[in-house]
Amino acid sequence: MSIPLFPVFTPRIVDPLWFSVDQPCNDEAELVHLEMEHKTWLNKITQKDLEITPIGKTATEREEEEEEEDDEDETNDDEESETQEEEDDDIEMDVSYDRADAAPR
Repeated sequence: MSIPLFPVFTPRIVDPLWFSVDQPCNDEAELVHLEMEHKTWLNKITQKDLEITPIGKTATEREEEEEEEDDEDETNDDEESETQEEEDDDIEMDVSYDRADAAPR
């Protein structure tokens, strides 16, 4: 068997890479899969180190802040209901005032 002195650089007549490009794929399924991976990745980022206390704060300070936030949420709900009641009272007063103006004339 003889070894050629120079390599052959001419391409083969049929290259198998040309035929493997057109394989069928489901774009929608692939997109859904990528979106789910991205969503789980974002969720992992938000949940990572959630329990770690920030630098410069103690664990008790953080617990107190969480309790204050809960209290603020409850007071905001109470304030919203009070403002709604005040608006209803104002509407009733406007209606009665309009009736009083219309009667004497």
